Amino acid sequence: MSMSTSTEVIAHHWAFAIFLIVAIGLCCLMLVGGWFLGGPRTREVEKRAV
Repeated sequence: MSMSTSTEVIAHHWAFAIFLIVAIGLCCLMLVGGWFLGGPRTREVEKRAV
């Protein structure tokens, strides 16, 4: 069994790499979207609670 080169590794795992990038991007998008959409109301509630 020979050592695989980086191009062979990329050729075998490109779909998984794209899936990971898209999944992490979607998670970040949902977190940022929730912060923007719910931000002012939740910050107002926090101010009144303190």
